Amino acid sequence: MFSGVKYKVDVTKPAGHRIVNPTINGKPIDPKATYKLAVNNYRFGTLSTLKLVTDADKYYDSYDELQDGGRMRDLIIKYISEEKGGKVTPELEHNWEIINYNFKNPLLKKLAEKLKDGSIKIPTSKDGRTLNVKSIKESEVK
Repeated sequence: MFSGVKYKVDVTKPAGHRIVNPTINGKPIDPKATYKLAVNNYRFGTLSTLKLVTDADKYYDSYDELQDGGRMRDLIIKYISEEKGGKVTPELEHNWEIINYNFKNPLLKKLAEKLKDGSIKIPTSKDGRTLNVKSIKESEVK
C-alpha cells in the first residue's frame, strides 16, 4: 500500500500482471519516470538482496545523518510525538481494491473452519517469518 497511489488488484490475472489502472496523484504512472519512495532499512535490504536496487539508488539515508534516530520507526515516533501531540488518528485512503473475486464464495467459510481447526495451515516462508508465500488451492479446501 502506498499513499498517493491508486490501483486495483485483479486476482484473475497472472502473477506480475495483477495491478491494474495504477495512478499517482490521479495521473497514470509513467514507466519512464523516476519516483522516490521511502522504505525502511530491512525493506531496502531485501530489495538489495534481490538485486532490484543498489546503494546508488538511495536518494537519502536518514540513518547516515541521524543514526538510530533516523530509523523509520524512530522518525514515526518523533512525528507523532512532536507534530501530532502524541495522538494518532487513523485514516483510510481507500486507494486500492480487489476486483474480479467472489467474496461470497462458500469455500471461504470452509477455509476459515479448516484454518481454525488446524487442518490447513497458512503457507509461510522457510524461516517462518513471512505468511502467505503461496496460495491455498480450492482443492485443498474442498
